[in-house]
Amino acid sequence: MLFFNMMNEKRVGGYMYKVSNTILLKSLVASSLLLSGCAIAEETTSTSPYTPVQDYDGKAFALPNGEEMSQFAKSHRKEVSAAALNYLKTKYKLQNTKVTNLVGAQNAVVAHVSSDDLPTFYTSVIVFVRDGKISDVSEVEGKVEGSIMSVLYVKAYEKEFQNLGKFCKKMTEKYPVVGMRQDAIENVFEMGVVRPNYYVSITDLSAPSAFKLYKKNHNSSSEQLRREIEKELKVSEPQITLTFFIKKRFSDPDKQLGQKLISNFKQYGSFPPGLYAFFLNSNEILKDSGIGKSHKGTDVGKDEIQINLKGQMLYEY
Repeated sequence: MLFFNMMNEKRVGGYMYKVSNTILLKSLVASSLLLSGCAIAEETTSTSPYTPVQDYDGKAFALPNGEEMSQFAKSHRKEVSAAALNYLKTKYKLQNTKVTNLVGAQNAVVAHVSSDDLPTFYTSVIVFVRDGKISDVSEVEGKVEGSIMSVLYVKAYEKEFQNLGKFCKKMTEKYPVVGMRQDAIENVFEMGVVRPNYYVSITDLSAPSAFKLYKKNHNSSSEQLRREIEKELKVSEPQITLTFFIKKRFSDPDKQLGQKLISNFKQYGSFPPGLYAFFLNSNEILKDSGIGKSHKGTDVGKDEIQINLKGQMLYEY
């Protein structure tokens, strides 16, 4: 998981919020994303806080105490977006970026950003507002570095991640399951590599030599990155979470179907090294947070699947 060392943490649903002097910040917690909550399936989507994943676009995503800054973001979208992108360009030399969502927080706007400098990844920065004007731009400590490191990891194991993508696609064709919509990913997620059926969590501290190599040369090859990563990587540190959703609208997850997906995963092979969690979620998602209603799958710290650097699957670690 990715935890950031900040004061005054507050957990809301499956997300970790960080309380600073002026802002509540959401930090992605890999093992609990899209997993908790409850509601009545028979409620209509117009009155229920939940909506089927097929309809979920993430536009209702919100942070606590963010109403005022949401309005500011709407009326100052151009200025807020420019400030966020300039911060990433100046500090991290990221060029091919775009703002995918602006989320109001307390005295600030959180700018969700996607980058295509490498394989596509997501991150966020905080645009602070004082007296109706942009006053500063900052970030949650480690968030941008972790986002970049996750995409460096994907680049280093490019073929293996392509195989993981093929596996996910095959499962959605073989079984009645779906992934998250692309527009929902862009509006909600802000931490690293996220795809419709999986996301990758790793920090720059997991392979500092690879991160330093990238900082010196943004065009470092997959082979160069992989060499550096394998010098220092602990395979329990890259955490890869597979998430599928029941296709039938308003339906709960099926335990037997979840076990079939896991069984297929164990037989498929040729995946990138890391610690894998596997979740089959209900069809419905909480509109304002992107958290799923319920899930079946692996238990955190109990029966996750580890793949070592040789590509071997381990079930005890």
